[in-house]
Amino acid sequence: MQTIKKLILIFSIGILSIGSVQKRKQMKVIEVSIPSFPKSLDPREVWNYFHFMLVQNVHSTLVRIDENGRLQSYIASKWSIENEGKKFIFTIEPNAMFHDSSSVTATDVAWSLSRHLWPSSPSVTKGYLMDVLKGASDIKEGQILPSIKVLSDKSFELNLARPYLPLLQILSIPSLSIVKKDRPDVGAGPMILEKMGDVWSFTRFDRFFKANLNTRSLKVRALKDTNAIEKYLDSHKVDIILGVPIGDIATLKLPSDYGSKRTHSLSYHHLFFNMKNESFSDLKFRRDLSHLVQNLASQSNYDSLYQKAATGLLPLGIMPRSYYDRSVPKISKESFLKKWAKNTKEKSLKLVIADKFLLPTFTTDLEKLLKNLGYNLTVIKADGATLVKHLKNEDYDLISGPYVGNFQDPDGFLEPLNDKSGIRFGNFPAKALNEKIEKARFINDAQERLKKYEKALIDFENEFYFIPLYSLDFAIIHNKSLRVPDSSYRYEAELWHIFWQVEK
Repeated sequence: MQTIKKLILIFSIGILSIGSVQKRKQMKVIEVSIPSFPKSLDPREVWNYFHFMLVQNVHSTLVRIDENGRLQSYIASKWSIENEGKKFIFTIEPNAMFHDSSSVTATDVAWSLSRHLWPSSPSVTKGYLMDVLKGASDIKEGQILPSIKVLSDKSFELNLARPYLPLLQILSIPSLSIVKKDRPDVGAGPMILEKMGDVWSFTRFDRFFKANLNTRSLKVRALKDTNAIEKYLDSHKVDIILGVPIGDIATLKLPSDYGSKRTHSLSYHHLFFNMKNESFSDLKFRRDLSHLVQNLASQSNYDSLYQKAATGLLPLGIMPRSYYDRSVPKISKESFLKKWAKNTKEKSLKLVIADKFLLPTFTTDLEKLLKNLGYNLTVIKADGATLVKHLKNEDYDLISGPYVGNFQDPDGFLEPLNDKSGIRFGNFPAKALNEKIEKARFINDAQERLKKYEKALIDFENEFYFIPLYSLDFAIIHNKSLRVPDSSYRYEAELWHIFWQVEK
C-alpha cells in the first residue's frame, strides 16, 4: 500500500510540474538558471560572462551583433565614418527610451562611455577604449571625454587617435551599454528588473524601441550545484540552464523534453607556464613538453561538442585559415624522458586547474601523464576566485586559463597576455609581443592587419610560454519547446530573444 501511495505521489508531482510548464507557456514566462548573481547590473561594474546576459535584459548598446554574426543598429540607428576612419558620427534611434520614459540622448551616450575611462573605473573593457579614443589617457574623474562630441540631442561623434577597424564590434560589448546620465541603474533595454533576491524577476518593457518581445517575464535563479540543477530539471521548475561546466555536461541527466544547444562563444582554455620555475627556462624543453601534452589533448576520446583541440592561442573564427592549418609534432613519453628526465624526475610541480572547465577524463589523464614523467605532482582544482588568487600570487608551475573573447577580433582575446592586465595568465616576457601587436592594431587594411597579427602571434607561440589545449563552447540546456537563437561569433546568447514556440 505504501509503495502504491509513493507511486501516486510521484505521478502527481510529474503532472503538476508538466502543468506548470504549460502555465508558463501560456503566461509567456521563462524560468532561467545561472551560476551566480552580480552585485548590480551597472554595465561598468560587471565582468562575468553570465552576468552580462542579465545586463543585456536591462540595457542596450549602440550596436549589436545578431544571431548570424552581423553588425546591426541598436540605440544608434545609423552611423558614418569620416577622416580616413578617425571620426565616427552616430545618430540615435528617435524612439530609444529609458525605463523612466525619458529619451536616450547624446549626452547620456557621452557620459556612459566616458565613465569607463575615469581613473576610478573598474571597467573590464576600459583598455579597449583607452588607446583608441583621442585623449582618453588624460581624462579626469567625472569628465566627459572631449573627443566624444555631442552634436545635438540625437547625434554625436567619436574622434579616434588613429583608425581602428574593430571599433563598432567593441561598442557591441554589453559592458559598454548606454545608461541614463548620473543614473547607471536606469537602462533602455528590452526588460525591466522588477525584483532582486533569491529569484530575480525581469518583465517586458512595453515601450522598448525595437520589435515587441514574445516573452513577458524572465525569472532567474542561481543554481551552481549539479545535484540542485538535476532536481530542478526533474521537477520541470526551470526552462533554461546556463553555466553547466563542460566537466558536468556528460553526466547531467536530462529529461526527454530537454536538450542542449552549443553557443559558439569564442573561448579558449590553455595551460600557462610559470617562468620562475627554472626547469622551464629551456625553450626546447617547453616545446617538447607542450607537444607531449597537446598529443594527449588531441586524442579523439576528449573531442566533444563543446571542446576542440587547439594548435594556437585563438579559437576558430578569428584569424585567417592559415593560422589554424598547423600540425603538432608527435612525441612519445619514452623519447621525451630519454631527453628530459633530468628536468622532471622527482621535481615538484604544482598544477592549478580551473575546476570542471575541462572534461574530467582529460584532467585525470593529464595528471597521470605528468606523474609518469616523474613529477611529484600537486593538483589544485580551483573555482574562479581561487584561480585568480593563484594567478596573482604566481602560486603555480602550470595553470589552466579559460578565457572568453569579448569581440570577434584578435584584440578581444589578448587581455590575459598583457603585462598591464589585472588578471594575467603566466608571467612570461610579453614586451616583444605587445610591441608587434601595437604596430598591427591600427592598420586600416583588414587583410594586412590580420597578416601582421598572425605573424606576431605565431612568433610568440613558438616561444612556448603556454600549451594550447582547446577552443571551448558553452552549453545552453533548455526545454525543447523554447526557441533559442544561435549565438555564433558574439559574446553570448541574448536571454530576452528566447521565447516559447507556438504549438501547432
